Amino acid sequence: MAFAIHFPPSRCTTLALALLPVAIPAVYLLYLSRVVSKNTQSSSGCRIPRKTQPSSSATPSSSSESTTPWNPVTLPEDVRADDSQWILAYERVVSHPIPTSSLSVAVPFTTTNPPATPATASTATPADPPDDLLRDYSRATQAAFSWTPQALLIRSSIREPHVRRTFDADWIANRAFAPGDLVNGVYRVAYRGPGRDPSASDRVELVLEAPPSYRGPVPRALIVSEVVEASASPPRDEASDEQQVVFVNETWMWRRQNEKPVLIETPAGKWLHTLLAGWLVTKGVQAVVGDRRTSQ
Repeated sequence: MAFAIHFPPSRCTTLALALLPVAIPAVYLLYLSRVVSKNTQSSSGCRIPRKTQPSSSATPSSSSESTTPWNPVTLPEDVRADDSQWILAYERVVSHPIPTSSLSVAVPFTTTNPPATPATASTATPADPPDDLLRDYSRATQAAFSWTPQALLIRSSIREPHVRRTFDADWIANRAFAPGDLVNGVYRVAYRGPGRDPSASDRVELVLEAPPSYRGPVPRALIVSEVVEASASPPRDEASDEQQVVFVNETWMWRRQNEKPVLIETPAGKWLHTLLAGWLVTKGVQAVVGDRRTSQ
């Protein structure tokens, strides 16, 4: 018969066991931060109305880029205006350049039509469906997000069965990410088309749209997923002449001056959100890197 001798736990053992719930997540976050920093670069900034902005507020904070991103097509006109009274914050996470030869899907970049205007972007239907690369990348990032604590919390707050269905892996895997598509309960595709450079970029913009049963806070925000030719958007590996692309995730949030700072304005919120966005970009890139398909 087997038996065991039980010793009363020492104070050190008790303390170590008590700290495990804190230590394990902390170690994982550090590991995740290292992985994300090796695969992505980030930048952020905040535009404050001119009458109230301090001299340094217009300068983006960045670990990789010093230029403000192109305004999303679906950004409301009163927010994008130069004399806007809205405080606008952005976060941009960019993958390291990826050689196109390592991608499982060919890079199309054949769009010649100019971007839709902000007034019609939310209702415009493009002539062509999203290309396979951007579609597959978007599917992977949204599928990864669907298992995060944030997504699980959102899902638990939604009652409509048809909306809860949009969190399912098979639902996301069958979305074309064309205007009107809904994923993860609150993210509605409002625009799909070219970005700043119509010949070298393709983007999807998702706006937050809460269902009637959702009672949680709904920030004013939109998400951008984009594939950009590296030569058209730094950083680029100058040592290689091969065509390369970067994968982008942008978050844009805006608020009135008398409202509390949004998530990406606060140091802790910004760090955690950048970490999450970097992880999503990394998962998206992993999903589209592989053997080139023989049939397109």
